[in-house]
Amino acid sequence: MSIQFQHAYNEFETLIKEIYDQITVTDGEGNFLRISKSAEKIFGVPEKEMLGINARRLEEKGVFDKSITLRVLESGQQRSLIQTTAASKRLVVDGFPIFDDRNRLYRVVNFSRDVTNKEVFSNYAQTTKELFSWLQEEYIRKKFEENLFVLTNSVKMGRVIKLVKQVARTEATVLLKGETGVGKSLLAKIIHEFSARKECAFIRVNCGAIPESLLESELFGYEGGSFTGASKNGKKGLLELADGGTILFEEIGEMPLHLQVKLLDVIQEREFFRVGGLTVIRTSIRFIAASNKDLKNMVKEGKFREDLYYRLNVIPIEIPPLRERKEDIPTITKHLMSKYIKKYAIKKQISPDAVELLKKYNWPGNIRELENLIERLIITSEKTVIETGDIINLIGPCESILSHDEILPLKKAKELVETEILMKAYRQYKTTRKIAEVIEVDQSTVAKKLKKIKELDLY
Repeated sequence: MSIQFQHAYNEFETLIKEIYDQITVTDGEGNFLRISKSAEKIFGVPEKEMLGINARRLEEKGVFDKSITLRVLESGQQRSLIQTTAASKRLVVDGFPIFDDRNRLYRVVNFSRDVTNKEVFSNYAQTTKELFSWLQEEYIRKKFEENLFVLTNSVKMGRVIKLVKQVARTEATVLLKGETGVGKSLLAKIIHEFSARKECAFIRVNCGAIPESLLESELFGYEGGSFTGASKNGKKGLLELADGGTILFEEIGEMPLHLQVKLLDVIQEREFFRVGGLTVIRTSIRFIAASNKDLKNMVKEGKFREDLYYRLNVIPIEIPPLRERKEDIPTITKHLMSKYIKKYAIKKQISPDAVELLKKYNWPGNIRELENLIERLIITSEKTVIETGDIINLIGPCESILSHDEILPLKKAKELVETEILMKAYRQYKTTRKIAEVIEVDQSTVAKKLKKIKELDLY
């Protein structure tokens, strides 16, 4: 545990003890699992007479007049109430639902404060407000730290993350720029999740994937019978569905010019018409656009509207390719290994040499390519430890060595190229005689070198 995290945890624990007199935990059925030691003083019954007992039964027995647990279970949401206990204590109780990874409510955590004393009650509201403000900040920090995208030791990526945190809480339009696979869509989702619109829809529109003939009706929707094949009841478009939330236009450079005009109007006026419609539809949307093309250059070439470009380019964020943040590869690799080990329930490790080899590759597909490779390695490698040979098998001969920025010592480069050629030949021809014939060296030399490769566990 880091010193910084330990400090935050100690601060949180102190704050909890200052504010709350009682903390209880129940399961998803309302049975009490944990109770603070002050149970008898607060509730008028010993702790052992509450553990394992259902909240409804305790309510019926009069241990408390109203059960916060039952109200949380019924609503699936946070609830608060004033509760009177068998010990004649008046409590302010806040109940919080906890969901598992399948979105099932499996715990309820209740925080109680004895406010029998009026002065305590008056101080409670302000202190609670300060606590939850602090908890919200900690939640946001933790969510950022857990996200694959922000696992970084890179100065360039650090600047991006700092800007994202600043922008997320505003309503500003954002233009995400970067190569394919750097994580533009993921970054857009993060911006949405940490905005005031997080409870509303996040809609993705891939301008390059939807046929031009359908893109307008997909975006704006249509009225019944407005064109051949249209539903008689009409259909809401993606802009309507995004109302109150965020819409991401992926590969915005692929949008046809005539639709760029209509999109500009929506951004400026916050209103539009369905295809074939006469009724104005007003909307409140946060706009994010993403492109792997140079939109400014497209403007000069007449392929992208200048006015739309400047409307989108309010907050430009340039995401560096993975080859420019190679110091992050070990951390990202560790994160991805954990993700897919858990997903496929397979025990695997990756050797330090294999991680070093990943750092040498140029990653033309960026994080997306790295994630794809790690998933394949978890599934296809036969041993419990992923070695360099497993990576070379998937990346391809020589590509992992020659397609990177670092200049290797000639002797080391020669060894690596020779190893890859021999491995490729072995996989294709199997026998040392045929390999020797194809690569034009003595059979004894091939056998010797393959033996060394096998000893290094590169097969």
